Amino acid sequence: MEELRFKTRVSDTGTIQLPDGSSFKNKEVHVTIVSRDIKKESRNAKKFIQKWAGILTSTEEGDPKYDYLRKKYQ
Repeated sequence: MEELRFKTRVSDTGTIQLPDGSSFKNKEVHVTIVSRDIKKESRNAKKFIQKWAGILTSTEEGDPKYDYLRKKYQ
């Protein structure tokens, strides 16, 4: 049994387009649709550092690790 997995968006008209080169065109298939609810979590450097303070040895401003994490999780 051949399988194809890909991520796409259902159009306003309710259609799904298969990727180019798909061997499933004009064949009977079984379809399972799973909705992906993506919630973008607020990233906060101070909360991250407080959570992982036991692992990070220094959390003072000016410290390269702190600065990197602060920029990454803004």
